[in-house]
Amino acid sequence: MNASAFESKVIHSLKWVTIGRIGSQIIKWLITFWTIRLLTEADYGVVAIASVFSSLIALIGFSLFNTTIIQSKSIDKKQLEALSFTILLVFGGLFILQFVGAGLIATLYQQPAIEDVLRVSSFVYLFQGLSMIPSSLLQRSLNFKHLSIIMAFSNIGSSILTLVLAYLGFGFWSLVYGELFRTISSSLLITFVNPAFYRPRFEYQRIKTMMTFGGKLSLLSIMVYLYLHADIAIAGLLLNVDEVGIYAVAVLLATMPQSKIMPVLRQVALPAYSNIQDDKELIAHYMRQSQRISFWISVPIFWGLAATVDNIVPLLVGEKWDSVIVPAQLILLVMPLRFSQELFSPAIKAQQKVRHLMINISILALLLVSFIFLLYPLGPIGLAMAWLFSFPISYTIIVFRNCRVLNLKVYDIASIAYKPILFGIIMVACVYLTKLLNIDSRLLQLILQIAVGGSCYAGLCYRFERKMLFGLYRKFRPSSTKDAVVVEAKENVPDQ
Repeated sequence: MNASAFESKVIHSLKWVTIGRIGSQIIKWLITFWTIRLLTEADYGVVAIASVFSSLIALIGFSLFNTTIIQSKSIDKKQLEALSFTILLVFGGLFILQFVGAGLIATLYQQPAIEDVLRVSSFVYLFQGLSMIPSSLLQRSLNFKHLSIIMAFSNIGSSILTLVLAYLGFGFWSLVYGELFRTISSSLLITFVNPAFYRPRFEYQRIKTMMTFGGKLSLLSIMVYLYLHADIAIAGLLLNVDEVGIYAVAVLLATMPQSKIMPVLRQVALPAYSNIQDDKELIAHYMRQSQRISFWISVPIFWGLAATVDNIVPLLVGEKWDSVIVPAQLILLVMPLRFSQELFSPAIKAQQKVRHLMINISILALLLVSFIFLLYPLGPIGLAMAWLFSFPISYTIIVFRNCRVLNLKVYDIASIAYKPILFGIIMVACVYLTKLLNIDSRLLQLILQIAVGGSCYAGLCYRFERKMLFGLYRKFRPSSTKDAVVVEAKENVPDQ
């Protein structure tokens, strides 16, 4: 496949994933804001602590098999049969591990409710194991149409159920049951759409190489997860449950755009980079492109939110949550760098440089945890400050390391980032100038701030980066999808 055809196919896949996400996420965000109004800090605190451990256990199974299937250059029926046996064994073990260990976690955090939450949520592993191969094969083939529709349905259904249960007074159980619905419904629908069932067969030698690589990826994913959730895990031991809830909601609001956009990019990026893993020049080319798009989009989104969140929080979730404003602002300031850092991983992972990624995560975790223990006495604000102070340092170190691996120059990343960052600073300054007007209505303030900030950033881009804007438009214009479909159809015509 030539570079142009490959790029068209990737963009086509990205569009399907994006289409499936945008509509459902807008609805989900609106429902989430309404749900936050109905629940308390303690509700979110309990679920945040429980989710640290349930999501970690789920990640072990997912990372062990999903990425391994996607990344393999070739995979046959007998290997899938051997994987099917191993998947059933591992996910059954994860179910037992969480069900039995729930009491220990609840005792450690002195929160009895955590035990029940973990035991109820452990049943999802039985369904996730069922859909692992069907889902991974769909992703491997860059067939995201069905996956996007299924995830849209599951996300919307989960949000509606959570809201209804919160309104009926179920408290933190509304969050638990909503997540159960999302996971179980998506697993069953994926299995129905792509019933890729293989007779379980114990033949470990057939998949030994795959599982060895999968084990390394699983260890890497665990390290990444522990790093990203170290703040909640440590806060649960050192702060009260209400403070944990305040910080958890601040993180939820601050990372909401990233948590919805990054899975879209990762879902397409790993199989895409795996298809060109031997072409380092092409990988470097697409990494420069993805970083350019990342900075131009993430800076106005996250810094714009940081400048306006003092009006957004009272309007969307109520004034009782005003204590999340400052922590959210601090976290939002570093989100463009976090967005950029996460884009490196699929390309490096596709080249099977797992050890390199492990060292990166160790650097990130060491700095973050050090700052958390230093600043946690300041409560939720201290935890947010730990991110603000630690991440720019660790990001700089990691960029130097990643550029050596990906045949890039540090100058490439710096030259890509400096203009969006400069324009972002000017945008934030313009937004803060509007606050001097002392408009009584929060809604009018927010509308004015969005208009001023958006116009400022867009105007600077149009004046100084017009070529870049038109380049992005040409890549993602509607005709690109049609071209990608034609390319894909031609590739599927059998040789004569």
